[in-house]
Amino acid sequence: MKNDLLARLKKYALSAAAFTAAGGAANAQIQYTDIIPDDTVTGGGASYALDLNNDGTADFNFFVVNTAYSSSYVSANGFSFSSNQIKGIGVSASNSSNGIMLASNYYPYALSSGNAINAAALFTSSGALAANITSVSSYSFSFSGYNYAGSSSNSSVLGNWQGATDKYLGLKVQVGTSTYFGWARLTVLSDTQFVIKDYAIQVNPFISINAGDTFALPPVAADSVINVVGADVANNGNGQDLNVQFNMIADETTISAYRILVVKEPDTLGFDLAAAMAVSAGNFTNVTPTGANISTILTSSSRDIDGDLITENIAYRVYVMTIADGVNAQANNLSAHSNQVILAGAIFPSDPATSLAASDIADNGNGSDIQVFFTKASNENKVDQYRVLVVKASNAASFNLAQAQAAPTSSYFSVNPNGSLFYTSTLNATLNDVDGDPITTAVPYRLFVLSVADGTIANTDVLSNQSNSITLSTILPPEAVQNITIADVADNHNGLDLQVTFDKIADETTISEYQILIVKSASAASFTLFDAIGNPNNESVTPTGANITTILTPTSKDSDGDPILENAPYKAFVLSVANGTTTQIDQLSTASNEVTLLDATGIENINYNANLLVRTMEDQLTINLKNGEPIEQAEVFNTSGQLITTYSNVSEINLPYNKYSSGIYLVKWKNSALESTIKIVLP
Repeated sequence: MKNDLLARLKKYALSAAAFTAAGGAANAQIQYTDIIPDDTVTGGGASYALDLNNDGTADFNFFVVNTAYSSSYVSANGFSFSSNQIKGIGVSASNSSNGIMLASNYYPYALSSGNAINAAALFTSSGALAANITSVSSYSFSFSGYNYAGSSSNSSVLGNWQGATDKYLGLKVQVGTSTYFGWARLTVLSDTQFVIKDYAIQVNPFISINAGDTFALPPVAADSVINVVGADVANNGNGQDLNVQFNMIADETTISAYRILVVKEPDTLGFDLAAAMAVSAGNFTNVTPTGANISTILTSSSRDIDGDLITENIAYRVYVMTIADGVNAQANNLSAHSNQVILAGAIFPSDPATSLAASDIADNGNGSDIQVFFTKASNENKVDQYRVLVVKASNAASFNLAQAQAAPTSSYFSVNPNGSLFYTSTLNATLNDVDGDPITTAVPYRLFVLSVADGTIANTDVLSNQSNSITLSTILPPEAVQNITIADVADNHNGLDLQVTFDKIADETTISEYQILIVKSASAASFTLFDAIGNPNNESVTPTGANITTILTPTSKDSDGDPILENAPYKAFVLSVANGTTTQIDQLSTASNEVTLLDATGIENINYNANLLVRTMEDQLTINLKNGEPIEQAEVFNTSGQLITTYSNVSEINLPYNKYSSGIYLVKWKNSALESTIKIVLP
């Protein structure tokens, strides 16, 4: 039962998006709160605290009464009876200044959408929404000075809310000397169960609100200026160089000032009215309306919105905010940005590609034999495209930016930025080197990458460093290893637990060794030959003429250089290392199966786990929590550490015998408060 204020306030935090959409804009007159999900209150003694103005203090309390007494007189939550049973729903204000709107029969009104709630209505500090009285001789109610009495020998239904669906309860809240009106929407399912769905309050005191109102008319916004232009008009190296021009708005009576805001180019993305209004004083320039278009030069002390002095060699754009006068207009407005302006001949270079590497991957005798790898520029927003250029190694030392920019289309390979951390591409068969000669075998080459400036953030191209030397040949790489499997074979808490098995390649004379690389499963999909070549975190295996089965060492590490640990999923790769004579290019296998190392030595036997209930059925084994809570996550492993299946948010774990082989399995499970790993045996 969600019946305390703290729980409801937490739920209000979750509904902030609904509040914003319905009425949370600046200057809105109605504060609306959608309770997500709706709150259902059930059963005798249950209650609900409503904080209508969301100030952290409950303003009203709803309660459910369900009592049976044999004494001659009973009193429960404001109900008084001479007999033996009452069921009902009531509401009371947290203090006598707050109130609940009454109908003409002196019970709380079940309002329809659009009914007015204001000072003209009658309010009480407490009242019965719905009451069911069985076999009473007399009864009385006393709410805020109103007394009701009667008698009945049969069931009597009192109040206006019995069976009410999506009706509104009129409410008022007193804060100091101010009165605020609001509503709460409820559905009464029975005389002991109701649902509260949402509520709203007029944030201006003494102002009427209609039942169901969620927002008021938006404030009037001042006009936005147009044709904002910035220009470099001097050479002072400060704001005196920057001239700002813009057109006056049509009705300057709606504003008190124009506000000029100078924004660095990278910060214009996402700069909006809210960001403009948050700019600190001193970091903008106010201009008084003159009845004419504005042209003004900033001062030597003018600053951009970050508080930095305006200076040379930085790309800026200018915005103008119209400041509402508060009478004819209540909301500010922001212009579109100006042109880009850079003071005093600024130069903005693009960012270079790095970690450039070239490989011979085929035997076509042309550019399609070359694969290029490079890491992206640190800021790809500055890069329009990358151009890969092939340069004869003998000319590489003198190759420069001007030569790269002058290369014809036939002498570069384009790569478009896409946000990747690195790029791997195979060049074209028809690609020429920068001298215009076809790319061919037996000629040493080096590669460069030109970062072409985007023209907005950067205006100057940048050339990378040269790659390794590459000479195309027709020598084939060795074969790739096949049938790699890994298994958890021990409980040493390190590489000794991990066994790797794979088939030898057909011709082991082409290699010098095998290198085993253990890779975190999350990185396996992107693990490439370039990641494997030269990686120091490998286990070397000498060819034996037979298939390989080996166990790693206690100090073995994964490909990132981290120790091999339990409870982390891994996959294995095997690199066939070329012997450098008959083969010159290493070859990488595909990934093995996935294994998570588990320590089975201390894992609870299922028969001794106090939290779990295990049932052996005719066709399956079933596991669930004894306290009836759901299992948030579970993983089933075999004794080799291989993940067999997973479960999420289930009431129980089912292991059908026809799906699982006989044997021992490990089950890791958890919920919000409990977790453990257990051993089970399937027959």
